[in-house]
Amino acid sequence: MSCWLALSVPEEMRELIGHLRPALFEDRLLPEVLINAVRAFETQQGAAVDYQALGEFPDNRVSLSQKITFYRILQEALTNTIRHGSAERARVRVSWESGALQIEVADDGTGPVQGGPGTGHGLLGIRERVSVYGGALFTGRSDLGGFLLVARLPTGQ
Repeated sequence: MSCWLALSVPEEMRELIGHLRPALFEDRLLPEVLINAVRAFETQQGAAVDYQALGEFPDNRVSLSQKITFYRILQEALTNTIRHGSAERARVRVSWESGALQIEVADDGTGPVQGGPGTGHGLLGIRERVSVYGGALFTGRSDLGGFLLVARLPTGQ
């Protein structure tokens, strides 16, 4: 005898699953993919993010895995602006030039608190994602007075 169990999937889980689907990334240029992460963050946090894509983004030079990687980096970086920095403003710049992709996330918060809850796990994850592509990660003080994260990935072209 078969038994079917009806499961209820919370709205947050549906949204997460939707974000994981490759269709979200496959047929779009990187700036279009990243604006989805920015809009989701703005909706969830009630915060405004200044987002700008600089330069041309030829689709054939940005792999699907690079799009997903930058999306995840941006999600974590924006989450950290609130979680660790109590930021009120954030700025995101994404660019492609000289065979490299670059994303910059700056905020006006206090930056990561050393020894605070969860300190380092998000940045460690970002660092690992960047290193997979032989990229570089820079963190420091932003011109907005808070934290700055710059991730650069070579495209190989």
